[in-house]
Order: sequence, then C-alpha cells, then structure tokens
Amino acid sequence: MSGVQTRFGAPAASSLPTASGAGQLPVSDGAGDDYTATARSAVVGGGLVTILTGSPAGTTIIADGAGDLSVTSADVSAMLAAANAATAAAAIGAAGVTRFAPALATGQGWTADGTIAGMTWSYEAGDIARLTYAAGPLTHDLDGPQIERALTFNPGARYRVRVTPRAQTSSAGVRTMGGLYIRNATSTVWRVLWWSGIERLLYTGPWTGNDGGGLDGILSRGADGFALDGTDSMELRWTPEGAFSYVAIGSTGLSRVLHTGTLGFIPAAFGLVGATDDAITAGTQDFSGLSCEAWG
Repeated sequence: MSGVQTRFGAPAASSLPTASGAGQLPVSDGAGDDYTATARSAVVGGGLVTILTGSPAGTTIIADGAGDLSVTSADVSAMLAAANAATAAAAIGAAGVTRFAPALATGQGWTADGTIAGMTWSYEAGDIARLTYAAGPLTHDLDGPQIERALTFNPGARYRVRVTPRAQTSSAGVRTMGGLYIRNATSTVWRVLWWSGIERLLYTGPWTGNDGGGLDGILSRGADGFALDGTDSMELRWTPEGAFSYVAIGSTGLSRVLHTGTLGFIPAAFGLVGATDDAITAGTQDFSGLSCEAWG
C-alpha cells in the first residue's frame, strides 16, 4: 500500500502488514503505527471475549431490534447455559419468580409477639426461629404467639409459603406444636398447616381456621418416604383461581398434597404461630427457611 496520499498530497510510508493469507485483517500492536496481519476469525473472537468477559454463563450477543447489539439477560443466559433439558426447564421455571426469604433474625423485618400462653419466639443463629414452651393453657388457631411479615398480594400470581421444621425438645413427650399460616388483614380468616414435633406429624385441622374443620391431611413420619426428621418442609399453595393446597415437601423434592380447599380471602401476612395441646412444662421447636414465592 505504498503511495497512500496524506491530506497534503505527499505519499506516506505505510505500516500495514503484508497479508499471509486470505481473510486477514490488520490489527494494531499498540500505540504507534505497527500492525500485524491477523485472521478475521481471531479478530472477531477476541472482540467477543472482551465484550463478554465477566458475564454470566450462557450470555451471548443479540440484535436489539434498533440497529444495534446487546447481550442476553440473566434469565435467558441461564437457559442457554443449561447442560440438559431438565436444567433448561428449571431455568425457565425460575424466570418470573419473586422470592421473599429474609433470614429469621433481628433487623430483617419480621414481627414477633411477646410471650403468649407460656410460649415465646426467639431468633437463633443460622436462620432459626425457636418457639420456647412453658406451662400454659390449651392454645390453637392464631391465639398463640406469632412471627410474621406482610404479604404483598397479586391476584394474578401463584403463591407458595414454605418453612422447614427442625430440631425439637420436649419434657414427658408432650407436643411441641407450631403452624405455618397466612391470614387476612384483620386476622379473622386464615389457613394453617400444623406441625407436631414430638410425634413428627403434619396435619391441617381440626380447628376453625381451615376449610373442612376436621382433623385432616395427616402425614406421619415414615409415610410415603417422608422422614420428617428436620429436612422435610411444609408448604401452603394457592392459585389465582383460589384453589388452595396444604403440601409436604421432601428433602429429595418429593411432594404430597395433604389436603385441598379454597382460599376465599385476600392474604395480608404469612408466618409461624405457636400452639399447645397439653399442659407443657418445657420444650422448644425450631423452624428455618420461612419464605414466600410468587410467580406468573
């Protein structure tokens, strides 16, 4: 390329390299006027690496529909990075999910009652809410102490509220009971899935808050593969149409619907409530991972 004209018309010396093959491009070696003949694929590939460095796995460049380029969102990138169909399906299912799961700890926005009917909630290390029992009267429904927070309701979404019952202690084999619940704004209507620690039982009754009113949806330890040993979870689910389910979730992902009903009200809060079925003298029940998810 000798003889290139400058703006003043005099020939300028060229520093462009001599190509060694077809499809090569001159690439600057740095400051100055030295270039190296480089394969076109290496130039494009190096540019992509520069653009995508630090991006999540699966990120790629796409047209933005306005004559320019952009990169895929985190949700789309996760789908593209999936190693198989199952992983891709999980990534697709996660897109659009709003998960609310602050740690069960002071300063995280939970509201905890004081001592009621001899029962008190406390926060323990490791995202644990502990219900401590002392001698007290028979207490069911939402009469016991609660630990809860507000639920922002979207009538077009599906919801699930989940918690995992953990370790429990009890004197004389009496029940250490707690319930996972949702309620309306005035605490006049609610739905509760109950846990009895010493017996390792999940059940949905028999008190006034749940539809049906009778002792129902019982799941005992060892039934259907559920150990109920501190690794299985309990869950409340509902749909935009108002179908409601009380569900057990196994540590392996196994689920069992214990009872079904209807929602019938606008949920305003979710949380845990203590209950007693005996004249308890001492005992504790731990829970972890209290969360609420909405999607759709």
